[in-house]
Amino acid sequence: MAPNIDGVVSTADDFETVPDAIVYADPETGEIVEATGGVAELFGREPADLVGRNQTELHPAGERDAYRERFEAQVAAEPTVLDQLPDGSPIYVRTPEGRVPVEINACTVERDGRTLCRGVFRDVTERLHRDRIREQYREAVESTASPIAAVDADYRYLFANEAYCEPLDHDQEDIDGRTIREVLGPSVFESIRPKLEAGLAGETCQYETERTFPSGESRVFEATYSPLRTAAGEVYGLIASLTDVTERTKRERELERLFDGMEDAAFVHHLDGTFEVVNETAVDRYGYTEAELREMSPRELDAEPEAELVGERIETIHETGSIVFETVHESKSGQRTPVEISSALIQYKGEPAILSIARDISRRKESERKFEVLFNNASDAMVHTAFRDDEPIVRAINPAFADLFGVEESTLVGQPLAAAFHTRASAYEMGEINRRIRAGDPLRMEIQRQTPDGARDFLLRSIPVDPESGEYYRVYTDITERKERERTLVRQRDELGTLNRLNELILAVIQELVAADSRSAIERVVCRELAASPLFEFAWIAEPDPETGEAVMRTCATDAVASEPPEEFEAGSAESGFGPAGRALDEGEIQVVQNTNVNPRLFDQPEEDVEPDIRSVAAVPLAQDGTVYATLVIYAPREFAFSGRELAGLETLGKIVEFAINAVRNRKLLTTNTVAELTFDVGGSALPLVGISSALACRIEVEGSVGPTDDRITLYLEVSGCPPEQFLERLRDEEDVAHAALLGEPTAEGYRVETTMDCELLRTLETHHKARLRAIELDAGVGEYVVDAPLTENVREIVDRLQAADPAVSLTRKREREERVETAPQLAQALEADMTDRQTEILQTALLSGYFEWPRDSTAEDVADTVGISSSTVQYHLRNVQKTVFGRLFGRDE
Repeated sequence: MAPNIDGVVSTADDFETVPDAIVYADPETGEIVEATGGVAELFGREPADLVGRNQTELHPAGERDAYRERFEAQVAAEPTVLDQLPDGSPIYVRTPEGRVPVEINACTVERDGRTLCRGVFRDVTERLHRDRIREQYREAVESTASPIAAVDADYRYLFANEAYCEPLDHDQEDIDGRTIREVLGPSVFESIRPKLEAGLAGETCQYETERTFPSGESRVFEATYSPLRTAAGEVYGLIASLTDVTERTKRERELERLFDGMEDAAFVHHLDGTFEVVNETAVDRYGYTEAELREMSPRELDAEPEAELVGERIETIHETGSIVFETVHESKSGQRTPVEISSALIQYKGEPAILSIARDISRRKESERKFEVLFNNASDAMVHTAFRDDEPIVRAINPAFADLFGVEESTLVGQPLAAAFHTRASAYEMGEINRRIRAGDPLRMEIQRQTPDGARDFLLRSIPVDPESGEYYRVYTDITERKERERTLVRQRDELGTLNRLNELILAVIQELVAADSRSAIERVVCRELAASPLFEFAWIAEPDPETGEAVMRTCATDAVASEPPEEFEAGSAESGFGPAGRALDEGEIQVVQNTNVNPRLFDQPEEDVEPDIRSVAAVPLAQDGTVYATLVIYAPREFAFSGRELAGLETLGKIVEFAINAVRNRKLLTTNTVAELTFDVGGSALPLVGISSALACRIEVEGSVGPTDDRITLYLEVSGCPPEQFLERLRDEEDVAHAALLGEPTAEGYRVETTMDCELLRTLETHHKARLRAIELDAGVGEYVVDAPLTENVREIVDRLQAADPAVSLTRKREREERVETAPQLAQALEADMTDRQTEILQTALLSGYFEWPRDSTAEDVADTVGISSSTVQYHLRNVQKTVFGRLFGRDE
């Protein structure tokens, strides 16, 4: 850059050699009086053309006022360099090509006896361009971590960022404007001068350099010199950028050290194939010297026809970054060696290169040959797979695999392994197997797979071939028979354990039943103990509804809590046989549902508030004298919970429950006469006396009955609401009535009638069900029959018999009623309380004197003489005593 022109110069000769344009102007008018120097080059006019013009005409027309003010201000000012107007905009001159930015060195001079203003105009277009570029670079690189600097053609720093200055122990201000020689030192400058000169010649140069930081740490950098060009393309300086390659250099040096210690042959070669580095193993294996190998390429090591594939493989490395393949290398002596090549694209000394490791796989190939023989002759099914996108793909199968799974190798190779099996295994199992194989974990897993002969169990093992590429052999050893034996043993152990727990449960139930004093108590104990057992979830007792025949709940328990049945609980119809409980009541045999998931309608569904989590159901019928009167229903939380042994145990439990309930009933029968009182609505029916009560609009009550005997029954009636004669006449007209008579005299309340009639229905109830007619109440044809039956009788059958005789009959109420039963001492004590002392004296005298013998040992008169009263009084007392005894005996002592 040419120096600025400062001060006052008195002669024109001082500027004869100055290349800048020089203009002299009158300080008062601004008229140009002389132009010289490089006027023609800058303004595109001859100097004479400018003389006589005003100096403002040198500048753009639109800005002349500003330039005039600037000229007038400068006339009285000290010499200075002008490069911008007061508003900060650049100073321009007008040329035929357009505006050109200039720098004006202005001062007042004496010339030829005149005082003139001199302006030296210098074109600063290139300088401004360089300044803009420099500022752009400065802003771009100031905060970057990479060391970057710029120098001009004189090797003087234009700028340098902080990262560049740090290892030099200089501030940025210290470096700006100084030369490379001054900053780096003469020796360093001379060592890099050829690179600098090449960069200024327009080339991009690279080299490595090592710098030591103030901390003492040394780092290796890769320096790159790139030319800085003007707008016209001329080089005016360099950009120096430094990349820290310390780690890369360490790796390269480490790589070089590792090379010689490797058992495998190793090469680094350029992309064109020429070897750059070879290790000692390669020299020993192939019989070439290191220098000879560095003159060779991979193509020259590969035996034919593998050599033809070298170019294709290098292209693959370009695309994917790495490749692994097998080939055959040939030594200098002609010996061939199978090798596995692992090649990868690397950076070596700052340039792309290929690192190849050649491993001798002669032994592996021999092992593979032997393994192939074993593979094809193995009795276990084997398949060779390799992963592709996490999916195992079949590469080969042995004959045992083909036979076992019914597949052909030609159609299976290249397909996913799942195609070999008749049904797809679960996604979770397949994913777990593949995950473990890919992770390199030893695989030994029992699985089940479908074959043409059905599902079979296998022990799956994996044998790694190439874990990196995901190649494995999978071996399927058929263990179906062993697994079946194991499952049988487990099932037997489970059954035995279940049976033991069931026996313990039965023992616990028996112990609890000892204290139970009623059927309800027994049922609650059984349900509670069953629900409390880990074997079962829920238990309940069902009995047939007297009217509908449906199985309804009596007692239930879940979570070991016995409770009364929920309202309107229905568990299936005994008539339809729907549900295990209904079928057990209907068929009298144990009913089992081993898997409720198959058809939920096969089991009895409880209400929502007692619904358990059930998987199988068993219903055990409870019977007495061959008649099923209830069923015990048990829910289990597992499928197939009721084996043959368990069902036998439950059947035993059912028998125990039957025995316990029957024992309680029999015990009650010894102390009380508890009967089932059944009340039937007979209105509108054809049963005896209903039609007469309806026709005569009278009220009839049966106060007692005798029989039935020989299909006849004698009834003692109390009648009101119609005359006796009319009632007897209508009664005698009945076809089944054999006898009818008035007893005693009618009273205001009515009259008593004795009648004997044929009644096969009542005789059948008595003989088949031990049920007897206890009362009849009719009023104008509407009323009830009351029948007493033992608790052990099947109520449903009694109802069926009555409804078969007359469908108009319906059961309206059923309840248990206790009749009084007294022992002999109790009867004697009651009779003693019912009789007077005189009656007791007369009765004992008559008994002891033989009055009741046949023939009699004494007469009424004899008894009267003994007790000192009249014979008629004795007869009176004896009749009253007999009435009292017989009334209490037949339950009519009230």
